[in-house]
Amino acid sequence: MILVEELDDVRKYDLDGEDIYIVLDDSSIVVENAEREKVGGFIFRCIEEENGTFYKITNMYMTDKSDSYKGRGIGTECLTFFKNYHDACIIAGKNNDTQSDDGSHLTGNAPAFINKVRKLGIIG
Repeated sequence: MILVEELDDVRKYDLDGEDIYIVLDDSSIVVENAEREKVGGFIFRCIEEENGTFYKITNMYMTDKSDSYKGRGIGTECLTFFKNYHDACIIAGKNNDTQSDDGSHLTGNAPAFINKVRKLGIIG
């Protein structure tokens, strides 16, 4: 995954010859393919406390069009971009077999992904 173009809130990447766009705003990230169709994303909840502001992942998803993108570094790059852009810590829910009211519980491939980005130091 090679960064091709960087604007304030949009990054364009070359992913093995295909353009991928990562678009962020105050509380979400959207991943788009070369046709600018949504293929995945993250939604965050901003939490402000005395010791600082952090963002909690409340939803991460991939659409039906995104199977070929799994395991290729896009999610990791999304979280790195969001963390650096907002200069804040990111946290995620736990895999404890209970559904969280805020949607932050982990399902499917999410526990393995979250463990990976925690080990990389991208999220707390």
